[in-house]
Amino acid sequence: MAEECNDINVPTVNEDSIECCDLYSTNCIKLAEAVPCLASGKGETLTTLLSRLCDVILNQNTIVTGSDGIGIDSTTVDGITTYNVSPPISVYLEVVPESDSDISVSAPSPGPTDYFFPVGYETLTYTNSSTDTKSYKVHASFDTPKTSALEINVVDAGIVKTVSGVDTIEYEMGIFSNEEPANASFFKVVTLAPSETVSLKFKTTGSDQSIIRNAQLLIEETKI
Repeated sequence: MAEECNDINVPTVNEDSIECCDLYSTNCIKLAEAVPCLASGKGETLTTLLSRLCDVILNQNTIVTGSDGIGIDSTTVDGITTYNVSPPISVYLEVVPESDSDISVSAPSPGPTDYFFPVGYETLTYTNSSTDTKSYKVHASFDTPKTSALEINVVDAGIVKTVSGVDTIEYEMGIFSNEEPANASFFKVVTLAPSETVSLKFKTTGSDQSIIRNAQLLIEETKI
């Protein structure tokens, strides 16, 4: 190629006609300066530089990826792509009533022997509001207070899945006690299609009393 030498008659060179007769090993060509963006230091060989450049080109479309329970959404505006990371869903629900609740008194028709939401406990429910079917780890617990020694306290609780208004019992746990307070905790993995719900509901078959206090429901998205 011609060099600039302030001559008005600078010759024109046809690059297409140039043939290189000498071959040089890229292992013999070393970098005079570091290339930080490719993690190449001064003195490294051209072979190393080209290898790292190839890695960048091959992986240039993998900016960020999701994992179990984590979604990645992207939007591009004016050539700028924004990635939004959605963590797995975790919802904690709790009812702490001002006073103990006798669920047999607040039971709707047909009666307390079918699972229902006692007054104030209807918040213990979660709906899959996404457009995808998902699995959830469902943790439930509830407490009963100290009661009279002359009466038996009977409370059943269930993790209940509801589809189009129809309940299915996924797991249930009962407490049969008197005098001393009691606690029950239980767990179930439940799969919900869009708009399906999972809840903590109660019932009783006791003839004396059916008193509950605090109740908790923890929903965690999973890929089990």
